[in-house]
Amino acid sequence: MLIMVAQVKDRTSRGLPGASTHRAHGYNHLLMEPYPVNHPPHPKPQMEKEPSPWLVIRRIVHFGETDAAGVMHFHHLLRWCHEAYEDSLRAFGVPGDQVFANPEAALPIIYCQAHYHRPLHCGDSLVIRLDCPQLDATGFEIHYEFTSHQKVVATGVTRHRCIHPTTRQRQGLPESIVGWLEAVSLSKIPSARH
Repeated sequence: MLIMVAQVKDRTSRGLPGASTHRAHGYNHLLMEPYPVNHPPHPKPQMEKEPSPWLVIRRIVHFGETDAAGVMHFHHLLRWCHEAYEDSLRAFGVPGDQVFANPEAALPIIYCQAHYHRPLHCGDSLVIRLDCPQLDATGFEIHYEFTSHQKVVATGVTRHRCIHPTTRQRQGLPESIVGWLEAVSLSKIPSARH
């Protein structure tokens, strides 16, 4: 194996004490020499664990979701957040009727927030990453990160509280949601932000 190594002399190499030559793997704009590698390769950096597929949702911006200027209309972002939540539950194995038609527990959204960082146009591909911290025994949040072309284009948050559908009193989260939240906490989601 042959690697290109650049020899770069800094100001200390002008005959001053401490003169050194620096070798760097890869290309250098000043001087390149072939250098045979007789030493073991550098260890590969530890990569973040791949996100669970049920925490990464993909979709495309459709024509009907844009306004007269051809840009995604603002209210669609919160709809996409909820659809990503539903898709994540379904992909994890929680049927929708256990959550959205449960006669023993309701999970209304008590708070929502959206930030728009870049415009989205018809045909743009989106990757939506979810992170879902449990707040307490009765509630949780979902943090949504929307990326397109590997850039963050929007973020959102929804906060959910479990109540009994009839009494409207707070109660513990359903077991299916607790299982989903525990699985989320064990998954690392790499962010597009650097």
